[in-house]
Amino acid sequence: MSVEIEKVVGVVVSAKDFVHGLKPWDVAEFANAVAERFDQEYGTRADIADSFADALSEQAVRFLAEVVTSYHGRNPR
Repeated sequence: MSVEIEKVVGVVVSAKDFVHGLKPWDVAEFANAVAERFDQEYGTRADIADSFADALSEQAVRFLAEVVTSYHGRNPR
């Protein structure tokens, strides 16, 4: 996924509109970037994860649980 911005414009896009055109790998790349930013900007991952979890719907939590289960099923430690 790539986004090029040449100047600041006053456009507000809802999260639903933003993700509408994204492919699964685009969302994964976005999640990777968010995780990297949170690792760099926040002291403890547990604190930001708790705040993040407060904003998730039940459907989003189930989806993320499926993603984690799938990942660890293919990449056992």
